[in-house]
Amino acid sequence: MIGPVREVPLTLAVPERRKNGIPIPAKISNRLKNVQIEQQPAVKLIERNNRFDGLIYADPPYILETGSKRMYKTRMDILNLSSFTVLSISENEHDFLIRVETNSPPSHCPHCGCEANLYKHSNREQLCMDLPIHGKRVWLLIKRQRYKCRECNQTFWERLDHTIDEKRSCTKRLLSYVEKQSLKRTFVSISDDVGMNEKTGLAKQRKPKYQRRIDNYEREENFPMFKMPPVIREPEEITLLGIDLSTLIEKLEKGELEALFHHIFRIPFLFHIPACRESLLTNGKNLLILKLTELVNHKSWRCRRFNFFARKLTELINQRMGAIMMNTYDIGNREKRRALVMGGSIGGLLTARVLADFYEEVLVIDKDEFPGEPADRSGTPQGYHPHRFTPRGKTIVERFFPGYEEDLFKLGALSSLNKTVTNMNEYGTISGPYQRNDLKFSRALLEWVIRERVKRIPQVSFLPGHEAVQLMSTPDCKKVTGAVIRGRSSGGEETPCEADLVVDTGGRLSKLTKWLEFMGLEAPASDYLNVELGYSTRRYRVPAAKEHLVKEWDVINIAGQPAAGTFTGVLSFIENNVAEMLLYRPGGQYPPTKEDEYEKAAANLPDPVIGEILGELEPAAPPRGFRVPQLYRRHFEQMTDWPAGLLVLGDAYCIYDPIFGQGMTVAAIEAETLEACLRKQSLAPVPSPAFERSVLRGLQDVIEPAWWLNCAADLRWEGVTYSGAAPLKGIEFGRKYMSLVLKYATAEKNMKFFGLYWAVNTLTLPPGQLFHPDIVREVLSSSEEGRRLLDELLAEGSGSLDAVLVEIVPAFSETAYETV
Repeated sequence: MIGPVREVPLTLAVPERRKNGIPIPAKISNRLKNVQIEQQPAVKLIERNNRFDGLIYADPPYILETGSKRMYKTRMDILNLSSFTVLSISENEHDFLIRVETNSPPSHCPHCGCEANLYKHSNREQLCMDLPIHGKRVWLLIKRQRYKCRECNQTFWERLDHTIDEKRSCTKRLLSYVEKQSLKRTFVSISDDVGMNEKTGLAKQRKPKYQRRIDNYEREENFPMFKMPPVIREPEEITLLGIDLSTLIEKLEKGELEALFHHIFRIPFLFHIPACRESLLTNGKNLLILKLTELVNHKSWRCRRFNFFARKLTELINQRMGAIMMNTYDIGNREKRRALVMGGSIGGLLTARVLADFYEEVLVIDKDEFPGEPADRSGTPQGYHPHRFTPRGKTIVERFFPGYEEDLFKLGALSSLNKTVTNMNEYGTISGPYQRNDLKFSRALLEWVIRERVKRIPQVSFLPGHEAVQLMSTPDCKKVTGAVIRGRSSGGEETPCEADLVVDTGGRLSKLTKWLEFMGLEAPASDYLNVELGYSTRRYRVPAAKEHLVKEWDVINIAGQPAAGTFTGVLSFIENNVAEMLLYRPGGQYPPTKEDEYEKAAANLPDPVIGEILGELEPAAPPRGFRVPQLYRRHFEQMTDWPAGLLVLGDAYCIYDPIFGQGMTVAAIEAETLEACLRKQSLAPVPSPAFERSVLRGLQDVIEPAWWLNCAADLRWEGVTYSGAAPLKGIEFGRKYMSLVLKYATAEKNMKFFGLYWAVNTLTLPPGQLFHPDIVREVLSSSEEGRRLLDELLAEGSGSLDAVLVEIVPAFSETAYETV
């Protein structure tokens, strides 16, 4: 159907299956006046009428009696139920019964957060009502799958798509349909259409509420704030626009202007009309159009009805109270500078600490409700597993929060000073007393201590139990001005949250790439390291008679051997005399999570020392697993159209192999880099308009060496592959050389090189110090394999090792290693 925008005649394209003619009931004959009906292929009609002022409404034919499962799936996509796959369709005189199943199985357990360790347990069928099709009622018979988690032995039903209202057993679009139709028709006729009982079904719940408000609606005295524009008296106009009239009336009755404008602000096409948009911009009213600009240039909505509504709504906005309300959100009139941090984990907390020195207000939102004591959160399923700060990370956090380790120590964290450290690898063993006073703790304890410190900062406030659902931006999408946030326990109500700077620290579940795409911005291709790694952790209680083990041992690290395919095993002790045991391996062969298999795997490590110690401890909980299919590295810094007012930090930018303990340290270095950039910006005579991109480039300088070192280590394992927009420079040499450094340091008990190897891998020293020509020559000269590699390098560099190293080794920036 090609609809009129001005005086263009309406044309109805008739599919081939209707060749025998279309019977037109008398009731609608008047509405089809001036309609031209043509029996032609729809594609030809579209090509002929596809012009600047045309609106094309294409209704494809539905042949429900025939078709394959694949065809059924396509039809569900057309009906905007793409999350379901059709199994079968049956039809009678009055109804369609469509059997469907979800096509998006759960990715993790909602109880423990573990990924890829679920199996089907049972299923059931659930009946759900949907919008009528061709005048017939529609019933969806949904096959719901029940799953069981091998990690925690808990069962759960798969969640239905967000388009389904499980409480009312119907689709949300059906609810919207009933609400809108109730303004024009009786509930008896509506209930007959959708298959509900008018007295006992959904209509009964809606009728009193609507009738009362519509009655009040006719009286202007019920709105003391201002008179209603004429358009608000025409329910048909509002229904056609898809606006929920009851919500508008409720907000107007209560004088909740901000909520009213927020509701209108969610209409996806309202301000594509130039006259309305220009009026709002001229008057500085920015709030109402923040979310409505993604389709500003779309011309298909420029018809008289929408222009009429837009003019009247503009009159409403320009009322005295409306103008006052809007001006409070105008960026130029705000007295305070606000920063919004989306994610309250370690990276988000460190970011909030830095921003508090430069912004009057910092708001941290997180999906989880924060515990009142150290405890694991569902939003950080990896939190149960071992976490450590490297010396570099510890130094930065100590500068941000002086004395934070004293808080950890008071809560039971254990000191490593003078305790035995054993590192075993395929080349030998190095063991000795640990000479630094570092602390060992759980992730939950560390996060709790840092969060309590951040809570004491006057500029910082927290909003737990909320998540960001979309970014807000200026009409041209060149600046992010906040985010739309939603409470997870407030019925899904969305609220705009304005900010001068938005920082995404949402971690692995970040939706930033999708949000950018929604704004019309294309994110560059990411780099991926396909590691298929898994790690399983089990905690043990140390009996009182065995507390000497806690005083004797700091950590025992038995590294996995890529050639033999063995697991890595790490045993250490954390707060409250709890032993923490980790099994790890990349390449798709995951460590076990069943208790007996786990104990057997720990006992079969290349060295029996861990198995012997575990035999003296008491298991505190079953093993928990975690899976990481891919490591990724985003390249937002390459975007020339990156919007101002937006930054990303931490795992939302890049994630690393957890065995190296780099994640929290990189987040700390990134926070320090952000601090340096903000300080430079604040001292500059003229602030840089490209500030955000310069920050992203600085963060990428931090990410690059950690990412490269991860790839060099993990690519030694069979089954690990790399895929990126560009090949990794010098990675083949790096993979061989790093192994030779470890071999030389371990076999020769050379503590200088052993310390240098770990200082580079823990980001304390830049890689350039390990790849210095003198160091490279000494390492390669120590073994036959190394000498062959050295000869190859010298041949490539015409006898100059310095020249060839400059050519093949990345020139990592050392700026990130400079302390602020």
